[in-house]
Amino acid sequence: MKLHLPAAVLLLATAIAVAPLHAHASDGGPRLAVATTARPLTVGNFNLLLGAEPGVLFASGANVYQVLLPMKFGITDELELFAGPIFQTVDPNLHDPAIGALLRLIHGGPLELGFRAGADLSLFGQVKSAGLQLGVPLRIHAGNILALDVGAHALVGLLPATTIGLSVPAGVTVNLGDSLYVGVGGEFRLPSFSDVATYSLPVSALLGYTIASGDRPFLDLGLRAGLPDLKSTANLSMAATARIYFYL
Repeated sequence: MKLHLPAAVLLLATAIAVAPLHAHASDGGPRLAVATTARPLTVGNFNLLLGAEPGVLFASGANVYQVLLPMKFGITDELELFAGPIFQTVDPNLHDPAIGALLRLIHGGPLELGFRAGADLSLFGQVKSAGLQLGVPLRIHAGNILALDVGAHALVGLLPATTIGLSVPAGVTVNLGDSLYVGVGGEFRLPSFSDVATYSLPVSALLGYTIASGDRPFLDLGLRAGLPDLKSTANLSMAATARIYFYL
C-alpha cells in the first residue's frame, strides 16, 4: 500500500515553525484546568495537544480496526487549529473527518460560544469525497463538576456530489474529583436534506482519568464505547484514548 502524507501534518508543522517566535511567557497566561469540565472550548495560547486513539468497530461483516490521531494547537487563547486523521483497515485507509479552525467568540463566564470551520477529506480511497462543516459549538460550565456541550453545524458536501445537511452534537461530562471523569455524548447527523432516510444517531460513553503536571493537565487517558448508529445495535465500537499536552 502506498503511503500518503495526511493534511493534518500541516498542523504539527505550524506548531513547530511558530514555537520559536513565542516569548515563552505561558506561565503568565491562563492555564488549562486539570478537571476536564473546567477547560475552555479552545486548547489555549501556544498549547499543543497530541493524541492517539486505537480502537475497533465490531461489525456484522468484518471487524474494522482504526487509529485516530487528534491534534490541536492554540494560536491564541481564542483561536485553535485542529485535525484528526484516521487510519483504518477498510477503504479509505486514510481520511481526515475534522481538520480546520475553532474561534471562541464568547467566554468569561459559565457560557462559551464559538465558530467552527472544518473540512471532511477522504482523498486517497477508491471513492474520493470532500465536504465542509460550518457551525457554532456551545459549552456551559457548572463549576468544576459538570460541562454541557451542544452545537449546530451545517454539512456541505462537495465530492462526489453537492449536498446540504445538518449535524447536532450534544454531550455531558461529569468530573468525580479533579482527575476522574465520565462523559456521554451523541449526535443527530443528516448528510443530506434531500434524503432524510440517511440520518444517523451515533452515541458513546467515556471513562477517563487525567494525570496532572502541577496545576494543569499532562495526560488524559480513557476508554470509550459507542454505537455508530443508535438505530442499529448490531455494531459496537471500543477504543482506548490518550492525549498529551505540551505548553510551548
